[in-house]
Amino acid sequence: MTQKRRLAYLALLGNVVIWGAALPIVKPALEIITPYYFLLLRYLVAAVFMLPLLFFVWPKHALASLKLIIPIEIVQIILSLGFLYAGLARTPALTASLIASTAPIFVTLGGLFFLKEREEKREWFGLSLSIFGTLILLLSSTTVDHTLSHNSLGIFFLLLYQLANMTYLLLAKKHYHHQNKLFVTAISCLVGLVGFSLLAPLLGPTPSMAYLFASPEVIRAVLYMGILGSPVALALLLYGQAKIEVSEATLFTYLQPLIYIPLSIIWLGDRFYPAQLLGLLLIVLGVILAESRRRQIKLHA
Repeated sequence: MTQKRRLAYLALLGNVVIWGAALPIVKPALEIITPYYFLLLRYLVAAVFMLPLLFFVWPKHALASLKLIIPIEIVQIILSLGFLYAGLARTPALTASLIASTAPIFVTLGGLFFLKEREEKREWFGLSLSIFGTLILLLSSTTVDHTLSHNSLGIFFLLLYQLANMTYLLLAKKHYHHQNKLFVTAISCLVGLVGFSLLAPLLGPTPSMAYLFASPEVIRAVLYMGILGSPVALALLLYGQAKIEVSEATLFTYLQPLIYIPLSIIWLGDRFYPAQLLGLLLIVLGVILAESRRRQIKLHA
């Protein structure tokens, strides 16, 4: 293994650890603060690190880029993350993390229907396995909790998150080819800061700042996502993707359950049911089957 590949693997593993632990770390804070005020504070912290990048990556045709980037980032930051954390506030962190792990299936389906991407038989088989695993995961997640209606509402928000996230990823795939990724990231941070400054007071009670700053759960979650979850994890991801094939880098996403499952069980006391394990295994197996076919096509192209 070359030094370049070894460093890429270490960077991607660092990204897996940071993002894999994200929802279990944020969950206790959402018992104290609304999802929207949490996101506002997260992007306030992230802005300190991300916005100075604009001085170094500001493009020549900035106005045209901004007209393209801002609407797409509204879909991701305001809609997608808004739904994700609204769902997390109403479901166990483990359930939310498991459902978030189904993102590749939604993206593949979106590519089939909206980008007219073609799938081979092996890819269809893998996709079918993943969809079946997703159904098992969703059905088991709505029945294992005694607060069924509350849990179901959270899962509904998580499904809306997946739809918004799918829309964002398809739009980004189509329109971001020639955009500087660091410029996009800095603008997304600005979108989050401005957007949630406007939305948070409308979507929930305004918390006492003194109370929030006295809450270790909130401070921990805001600093974790504002520093590690945004600039650090993103830098690790971009570095890793730049050094190895994107399709290979994508496989590291499927290591996140190794982080959030034990963390949710040990730290938060969440329960992990056999049906959820079965659903997760089918999802991962199905996606790997589909991705392996795509890698073979690229190697022989």
